[in-house]
Amino acid sequence: MKVIWLSLPDLNGESRRKTLEALGYAPFDLVDMLFDKQKYIDWNTYMLTDKDYDYDWESFFNNSDALTLMYSDMPLNRFIKLYPDCKVIIESISYKEYAPRLKLYRSFMKFVKKLSPIIMQADRTYTASMKALRILFHNDFSAFNIQKQIRISEEEIMRLVPKEQQLILRGDEYEWKDLCDFLEKPIPNTPISKSGNNNSYTSIVKEILINKFVKSWMWYL
Repeated sequence: MKVIWLSLPDLNGESRRKTLEALGYAPFDLVDMLFDKQKYIDWNTYMLTDKDYDYDWESFFNNSDALTLMYSDMPLNRFIKLYPDCKVIIESISYKEYAPRLKLYRSFMKFVKKLSPIIMQADRTYTASMKALRILFHNDFSAFNIQKQIRISEEEIMRLVPKEQQLILRGDEYEWKDLCDFLEKPIPNTPISKSGNNNSYTSIVKEILINKFVKSWMWYL
């Protein structure tokens, strides 16, 4: 693993994936895990606990060289132990910027929950997403606590990752040069896909639901 991109829970994972792909990486997104029943079970069994397990995470991540993660996807110190030389991209975002993303994320997950009776992946997606939010915000979604937990999470990440291995992205105030200088990559001949450049709710549904759920649901029901 060469690069880990860390962010708060939102619906912009595809933007991060496209950015990493444009830089020549083959990223693994944990959304992919939801379409593999055994990986979903393993993640909950091995990763979302405080215990150390001997597990083949390289195979779990399909031997990818980049990974997109939310702050609450696993204990951060475990990732640092797994990949001590990995470069880490940290999205730092204010509550004012994050609040509308979180609102959209939670609204979308309520929609996904309604699909649970007919699509197994929808049930896994809703369950995993709500679990991640509860872990991150300690089941307190007040504005005060969300701001507090954002600050605590960012400070913990910056403390765990050596300074020379971390790149902090402030909101959407970054360009290809910032990423390329950090990752030692040439600047791609394509517009950068920023996480905050959110499309409409309809396009998000199409991106996530059609491209992921509908193309895969028959294989895993």
